[in-house]
Amino acid sequence: MSITSLTTNPFRHRVLTFMVVSSLAFALSATEDARGEVSRKELSKLFELGWQPGPEAPAQADAFFDDLAKSSKFDARVKYAYVLVRIKQRKFPDALKLVREVLSAEPKNMHAWQTQIWLEVLKKDFGQALLDMDKMTELFPADENADADQEETYRDAAEFCGRVFGYLDGPAGSGSNEATRGALRKKIVARLTAARKTAFDEGRDEVTQKYLELTDQKLASKEKAKEEGEEDKEQKLKDLETEKQEAAKRESTLSERREKLQSEMKSELDELAKKDKPLAEEYNRLDMRAAVIRNELGLINAEIGRIQGLANAEKDQVLRARYFAEIDRLSITAGRYDVDLAAVQRRGATIMNQRQDLQRRGVQTQEKYGTQLGGANREASDLRRKTQRAAGQEKKIKGQTVTGETPQVRAKSAQAGAFVTYEPFPLEQERQRLLDSVR
Repeated sequence: MSITSLTTNPFRHRVLTFMVVSSLAFALSATEDARGEVSRKELSKLFELGWQPGPEAPAQADAFFDDLAKSSKFDARVKYAYVLVRIKQRKFPDALKLVREVLSAEPKNMHAWQTQIWLEVLKKDFGQALLDMDKMTELFPADENADADQEETYRDAAEFCGRVFGYLDGPAGSGSNEATRGALRKKIVARLTAARKTAFDEGRDEVTQKYLELTDQKLASKEKAKEEGEEDKEQKLKDLETEKQEAAKRESTLSERREKLQSEMKSELDELAKKDKPLAEEYNRLDMRAAVIRNELGLINAEIGRIQGLANAEKDQVLRARYFAEIDRLSITAGRYDVDLAAVQRRGATIMNQRQDLQRRGVQTQEKYGTQLGGANREASDLRRKTQRAAGQEKKIKGQTVTGETPQVRAKSAQAGAFVTYEPFPLEQERQRLLDSVR
């Protein structure tokens, strides 16, 4: 049976034939060797346990397989069924070990041979896969006079070999020695009959054609990605240049605004200072006038005090009367000075209030323009940092080489190089074929 004839190969639709042939092969093997034959129910149970998800499934399948192996240890179908379980669980090294044990019991089992070769290619053991294809094709009968169903099996096996060689010669060409591979290919093809050779060539051509198509798609995607990358790079550089130009333009505008604000603030402060200057001069004059008045008052009060002392000590009533008359005269003069001083102080207080109002207006002006200048300075600082970042990004982008290696291109490359792209394992079909081989 071909590994992909039941799934992806559009040129082969021989599933029923293969099932019949396989059932006969297994039945003969069981009749000759088995002391206990596994039942369909038991194989179904093994598959059910092996196919179920969850962390406990492998252990349950292991336990059931051990029980089956003990009761039907000479029935290779049990072990081959567990090969399929291990493939389902993606435990490929275990599957390879088991399928080799199957072939030890049934060396002519074409299904097991193809499964073994498939696993070897999957784990990139290309040298062993080549040797096993040589061994498998040695088992082919020399002519095509055998049963038609049996001959179909050999042709599909030959086609499988052709697909493997197509993969090894193309996607995995660097994984094995070309001369060795070519020598084995010639050796294998030489022992094939005409019909089997045709099947081999069809299988190899199928993979080669698909590989070329995928490679063309990958190259086209890469070229497109490169073009888009170049366009994207160019657009990013244009955007960064526009960003830098806009930042420079805005910074120039901010510079002009800062100069205007500073000029307006200076003008307003100068105007306030101009208004304050005569007030300051008047206030200083009044302050000096008040000082003179207070000095005169001090002298008068001192004189009143002196005369008051004389009056208090004088016994002569006439002289005492004269002293008190002088005190009254001086008191009247002191009263006039008090009135003058109060007037000067009131005027000084009025001027001081006017000057304080001017000072408050000056503080408010500085705060108003300071807030605006601070905002302009912060914005200018942000613009400089933005321009520096843009320049750094521009330098980085200019230094980048657009290769076209995008995740999508890498995914296509991986797809083109993967063995399963050309030869997916027909797990469900093999499972069903094996179930149909037992009662």
